[in-house]
Amino acid sequence: MLAKTLRLAGAVTFGALNLTASQYQSFKVAVYVAPMIQKMKDPEWLKANWAVVENSLKVDKVYLEVHRDLIIVDAETLRQAKAFFTAKGIAVAGGIATVKNESKLFETFDYTNPDDRAKIKEIVTATAKAFDEFILDDFFFTSSKSASAIAQKATAHGTDFRLELMEEASRDLVLDLPGASTRRSGSSSNTQLV
Repeated sequence: MLAKTLRLAGAVTFGALNLTASQYQSFKVAVYVAPMIQKMKDPEWLKANWAVVENSLKVDKVYLEVHRDLIIVDAETLRQAKAFFTAKGIAVAGGIATVKNESKLFETFDYTNPDDRAKIKEIVTATAKAFDEFILDDFFFTSSKSASAIAQKATAHGTDFRLELMEEASRDLVLDLPGASTRRSGSSSNTQLV
């Protein structure tokens, strides 16, 4: 089994740019492909829409978003999309938007709630099965005001509580899942935080 690499980073999106390949000597271009992944089930849709991007950018890597708003992209769609980009010589990795409901002021997961914790594990596991590398989009935070979060927060300062909660969630729900081997930059363990 290939080692899985996790990169925690904010996503960068690119608008259409008028660049030519000769302008890419000092950098590489990576794009994060968000909610339209489900449309990639249709190869013609993917081909036509990617052609628009290719006319403006030379893309070196794509991050395919596996989850957003409690929707997990099915494995077959991910397989097809990966094959499409790989055939074009483009590196492919996964992405996770850890947002439960964008329409409710970007409702985040409640990392004190056992059901939400189980859902995060499900999402991370599905992503790790599909990709050797993935990033967490910039929704990886908590703004929960649930009864369980408030009760746990009562024993610590709000900032300290949230920092400790997210550190624990990072470790227990993302980094230390069975089957995922990780690297940490600058230390002897295996988790790479970018």
